[in-house]
Amino acid sequence: MRIEPLQDKTLEKINKNKQKAKIVGWIIGIIILVNIYVFFFSPASCSNVQKKIDDSVKKNNPEQLKKAVRGNDKDDKVSVNALNLKLPPSVTGNYGDEILSRENLMAKTVSGSVKRRERVINSLSRNGLNIKEAKKVIAAFESRGLFNFRRAQPGQKFTVRMSEDGKKAFMFKYNYGRRVTLLCKRTPKGFKARKIVHPVRKTIFGIGFRIRKNLATSLKVLKESYAVGQKLIALFTDEIQPREFREGDSFKILIEKKMIKKKIIGYGDILAVSVNSRMKGRYRVYYFAPQGYYTEKGISFFRQFLSRPLEGNYPPEKDNKFGGIIYPAKGEPEVWALSKGKIAFAGWAGKYGRKVAIIHKNNYRTIFYHLSSIKKNLKPGVEVSRKEVIGKAGFSGTTPNKNGVGLLSYHNGRYISQYALSSIRETPLPGEKMSEFREKVKKYNEFLDKIKIIPGGVSKRFKGFYKKKKK
Repeated sequence: MRIEPLQDKTLEKINKNKQKAKIVGWIIGIIILVNIYVFFFSPASCSNVQKKIDDSVKKNNPEQLKKAVRGNDKDDKVSVNALNLKLPPSVTGNYGDEILSRENLMAKTVSGSVKRRERVINSLSRNGLNIKEAKKVIAAFESRGLFNFRRAQPGQKFTVRMSEDGKKAFMFKYNYGRRVTLLCKRTPKGFKARKIVHPVRKTIFGIGFRIRKNLATSLKVLKESYAVGQKLIALFTDEIQPREFREGDSFKILIEKKMIKKKIIGYGDILAVSVNSRMKGRYRVYYFAPQGYYTEKGISFFRQFLSRPLEGNYPPEKDNKFGGIIYPAKGEPEVWALSKGKIAFAGWAGKYGRKVAIIHKNNYRTIFYHLSSIKKNLKPGVEVSRKEVIGKAGFSGTTPNKNGVGLLSYHNGRYISQYALSSIRETPLPGEKMSEFREKVKKYNEFLDKIKIIPGGVSKRFKGFYKKKKK
């Protein structure tokens, strides 16, 4: 029996298995070497990565990051590049804002007001803010010329949002009057300040009421300021004295109110008013800018001359000796100029006693005599205004034995009575303005008629008063 071919096949199979084992060994060795390099010797190995993370954390601690983004105490505008810190973009872009947001959320809010003879910096310090931080806040406005805090007034209010220890301010709000708000906020680059001016809007209100007790009480019931009453008294001063307003007199007023946002801050002009006075009768008066107030026919509602030269209600008496009239008085009350004019004479005038003569426009002339004294520095050529004090009533000269002041009035050299003088109105509305005035009167009457006099009165806003003109 022959076995040689079998031996050859066995040897050949053994050799092949050895070659496969050798190849597998090489592959396993290469894989092991690669893993050893990656995990122990490569720059991206775990140990090297951990070492770099530790170095980065050590160098870039929170205090360094805060200084890099927000600045330190000496200079709030220190940048990241100035400190030569190598921070990731995500950190340099957002981390400062996150710090400010967190500290801002933890901050406390304090409100205060400026006391008399106190600077705003001292007010902030008194309310807990660090004096250095207070100076930075104030400098944010003054360095840009937004506001000079020397103009601050006692009683004006402010709000500060600051850290618990007061060493850092995040927000400062100062109310300068009702229109102006000063606002300052902390940012990663420093304080950002701005001045906000709120626009004032004018709205039209209709107010209607009957006097109960007195004018002030009636307005108070409607929650209206007595400033409306003062405007009414000033408007009717030539026609109705305050004491002549009686309970039961009715008023319809079309008036402007000044508003900031939805808050009323004051009153504007009275546009139209209708008064039914039991003592004086009925009046309707209309405002026409810029001339003033007029009746429906365009006649000025204001008289050129006062009806009396001094306070009181003593009726005048005829002066048979000099042809004028005497206004009796108790004591020595002040005597007023009846209208604007220029002094022609002021001094002693013999039998007239102390005398003052005034020349008015349109060649009117008034002479006061029987005065106890004349105002100092009242000399010929000096201009006086309506109701300006020119002296005091009393007794002087050889005038009737009556304490008071004498009055003579002339026009173009001819004597006129005090009644005729006090009836003279100011300049009427020019003819070329009458068509425009009539249109306004028609509109004012339309809204006056919408105001109903009801028990307790009414105060309502007219939204449709200012209509936009169609193009």
